[in-house]
Amino acid sequence: RDWARRDALARHALEDVDARRISYFAQCFSALGFGIAEARARAFVVYGWQVSESLMPGQGTPAQKQQRSALLLRMLLTPSDGLASGPGGPPDGGEGPG
Repeated sequence: RDWARRDALARHALEDVDARRISYFAQCFSALGFGIAEARARAFVVYGWQVSESLMPGQGTPAQKQQRSALLLRMLLTPSDGLASGPGGPPDGGEGPG
């Protein structure tokens, strides 16, 4: 990631890899029954968490890391009922898995 900040070719490659990974996670959330916009948002959150954990390996004990992982899993697999996207509900008009 540091190299991609300084090199256009590396940045392009990193952006492509990031997009493919986020797309994969979005497909997984969609398969669980989340609407497209909700699946994409959740995919971005889980990928952001993975990147953060890799960039800050010294943050927390193994038990704390496991607690973060379990919390994220619960948050990502629990339907939001539109709360995460504001008063108008989910942007795609859908709901979480039913």
